[in-house]
Amino acid sequence: MSITEKQTILVVDDAKAITQFIQQMLKEREYKAIGCGNGADAVRLAVEFNIRSTKYLRQSQTPQILMCRQ
Repeated sequence: MSITEKQTILVVDDAKAITQFIQQMLKEREYKAIGCGNGADAVRLAVEFNIRSTKYLRQSQTPQILMCRQ
């Protein structure tokens, strides 16, 4: 990836206002940001948009994320 290419960032938070705020901040910096409210939707969107990452920033584990790991 060149320095001018931007990645797609998946924003996941159960608080819709926080998700929307972070998405807006990322879009202002020309990132493609996709938001959702739970771990199950995050996994679905990651597959749908072929989002692969080795970096994660998370507030805490949610039951939906734990179920997806099983």
